Amino acid sequence: MGFFSIPMARMTGPRGNVICIDVQKKMLGYLGKRAQKAGVSAVMNYRLCSEDSLGIDDLAGTIDFLLLFAVLHEIPNRESLFVQINRALRRGGRVLFAEPEGHVKRNDFDASVAMALRNGFTVAGHPQPIWRSHAILLEKK
Repeated sequence: MGFFSIPMARMTGPRGNVICIDVQKKMLGYLGKRAQKAGVSAVMNYRLCSEDSLGIDDLAGTIDFLLLFAVLHEIPNRESLFVQINRALRRGGRVLFAEPEGHVKRNDFDASVAMALRNGFTVAGHPQPIWRSHAILLEKK
């Protein structure tokens, strides 16, 4: 609904590009209206994904930063997700990966991080604590 994407669009400025991906077309429509109202729709790009594809194959090697916030626990094939993200990121591109503590146990979060590391990522850092979340900053090798 734009909680993160609208502020990110403001940060990128008029030359930026924020790609918003959702499995629900209705949610992308709501986001489009909110982005229009916020004056950032010119830098927003909306993509409808499927259960097994983010729909970003055309962006290979072009993405600088990806926010993966409170979403991985909803994805049935996490391994495939990390492969797709790795393909889309440029070398040195980063992923802020966070999951809510209430939905994801620490062991499960750590298993997802290990999966990311097996799929071409390294740990770039540990962000300041995010309220009630497990979080890590990953970087494409």
